[in-house]
Amino acid sequence: GVSNSAGCLCESASSHGGSPCGYVGDGHSRYSRTSLECFFLLWAFFIGEMTDTVVSQNALSLILLAGFMLGVVFLLRWIWRRPIPAGVLPELKPESGESVISARSIMSPEEATLYNLITLAARDHMLVLAKIPLLSVLSIVDKDEEARKAAMRTIQPVRCDVVLAHPGTLKVMTVITLNKEVPGTEGREDRDRFVETLLKAAGIQSIVLQVSQTYSVEQVTGLLGLAEEE
Repeated sequence: GVSNSAGCLCESASSHGGSPCGYVGDGHSRYSRTSLECFFLLWAFFIGEMTDTVVSQNALSLILLAGFMLGVVFLLRWIWRRPIPAGVLPELKPESGESVISARSIMSPEEATLYNLITLAARDHMLVLAKIPLLSVLSIVDKDEEARKAAMRTIQPVRCDVVLAHPGTLKVMTVITLNKEVPGTEGREDRDRFVETLLKAAGIQSIVLQVSQTYSVEQVTGLLGLAEEE
């Protein structure tokens, strides 16, 4: 403790020829230089002890704060992802006029024009479907479960504009994107490239048609690879 250190310091001063703490031999001053040295050494020791205590307390506070924040993050993720309990559903009251529920168009008129051309070109060969979630088109299996989940989260919001499926096996053969030439959002290009990589790995043909461009049935048939050889 402090008292033991003080005793050691004073004894050290005496053993080297100095007077014990508190007195001098020349009669000019009550306190010797050795006494002042003892005082400053004791003061430095006291400050060092206090500093170590403060640093230890700060480190402990930071650890506790980090643990608390991590717990909050996991709690929020659990609340966000947990399923809605049985019997607890949103209350909508369309009959009272408080809620307005109506049917919406699944595509624009320009997209519908292209969809009709695709239907005319492929209906004798394929099932033609529209606005199918990509998660319904692809099956992803990976030994790394975290990587698989990350891939699923990435493609979860993607909808295929038009899908051609084999009428017998019902497996998807072609995915058609109707490009509207609108500015993409941040990260959209990276996601589109990732989707293209997945489609290629699954052996699914990917075709892009421009909504602003005019096509004939023959052109679409050729682009889909459904033209009959003469």
